Amino acid sequence: MTYRHFLTNCRTAFLLLILLPGPVAFADASIWSADKAAQALENNEIILLDIRSPKEWQETGLAEGAWPVSLHEPGFGEKIGAIIRANENKTIALICAVGGRSASVLSHLKGLGVSNFVDVSEGMLGSKAGPGWIKRDLAIVPLKKAQETLDSAMPALQ
Repeated sequence: MTYRHFLTNCRTAFLLLILLPGPVAFADASIWSADKAAQALENNEIILLDIRSPKEWQETGLAEGAWPVSLHEPGFGEKIGAIIRANENKTIALICAVGGRSASVLSHLKGLGVSNFVDVSEGMLGSKAGPGWIKRDLAIVPLKKAQETLDSAMPALQ
């Protein structure tokens, strides 16, 4: 982990700590395959957050239905806090390229007592956990469409 990522993770954990309204108790967090996440997303059972960088989104697109919420941009903690508050009874899945960043964010959230999150640890590109969203030939959309999906959800997050 680079020093910049360490600082980002610490800032995110601190922001989540001050933004969450008291202790939060949800079902145990877990690791999901891309297939399981895609099925749950199709059934409107989860919210999928793609936490990669905008450059990565441009290069590969995003999972259809995923919200682009970059770990690398200012305001990440505030956005995650708003998403948690607006979706207390819904599972929130995290996906990145190969599962490293999503696992790190999930670890911080679990440390704060937030456990309605799951990690799509295969990521978009695949990892030791599995082939990934893209190689599984799951639905992909360009960043513009994913941003429209997030923008339409934002009023509920305010």
